[in-house]
Order: sequence, then structure tokens, then C-alpha cells
Amino acid sequence: STQSTWVAMSKQNLSKKARKNLIAAAEYKEMEEQQKKRMRTVAEVANRIRHDPILTTLESNNFVIAYLDRFLGIQEVPFDVYFSAADYEDIPQHRIRYVKFYDEVVWHRESKVDNFFKSTPESQCRIEDYLSIEDKLREKQERRLYREAQQQNP
Repeated sequence: STQSTWVAMSKQNLSKKARKNLIAAAEYKEMEEQQKKRMRTVAEVANRIRHDPILTTLESNNFVIAYLDRFLGIQEVPFDVYFSAADYEDIPQHRIRYVKFYDEVVWHRESKVDNFFKSTPESQCRIEDYLSIEDKLREKQERRLYREAQQQNP
């Protein structure tokens, strides 16, 4: 950090200009590291779903986009519908709250989960890890949908 750089410089016999340059370099390095750790945007996630060779083998309807509607609250829509329907063109991307793969949240704005790129410390795995258990996720989702249907039609 810049504070440890300053302590190290105070022990050395450096000119003011040299100290200033070292501090600036340390601050720049710190800023670069923070930028590397930034959470990827939902646009980057959408591009990965569309163009990543691993993910294009999947049906993109397995991905669900959840956005905040000002009047209705959180609305979940299949990925293909959200990015192709004219109804959703006017929804700003900053309203997208999370992305699900089957029933698992793989990108979440508020909790900083990014399992597409593993760009944040809160991310536990990458999307490729979900692909290995896709069948289990599909079965889990089907069981949940079945239970919901049973509750609606007793």
C-alpha cells in the first residue's frame, strides 16, 4: 500500500521529487489492482452467453435474467426473450439484478457474485463448473416446478 511505501521511503535518504514519484507509482499500481478486481457487467455476461463456445452448446433459455420493474418489482425472463424482444429494449441494464442458470444464481449485482468470470472474491466457482452438474441442476429445477404445479392444483 501507499502507506508502507511512504514508511520505507522515510527511512531512505530520497529527494522530495523521488519520494513523490514513488508514491505516484505505488498509487497507480494499487489502482490497477482494484480495476482488475472489478465485477464484470451484465453486458459482458450476456456476450459470454452468446459467444463463448462452451456456453453456446447450451440452450440460452436455461439462463434467466431478473430485472427490477419500477411498478411490479423483480421480474424473471428467459435470456433469449429478454435480449430479443422489443418489449425489453427500453429496460436499462443497470436494472438487471441477477442471472440464473437453471435455479442457481450465477451473477448477482448486490451480493457481487460473478460466477461467469470469477472476478470478485464473493465468487465461488466459474460457469464451467456448473456445466459439469447441468443434469443435476435440470432435475432440481424440474422437481421445484413439479412441486409448484402440485401446490396450485391440489
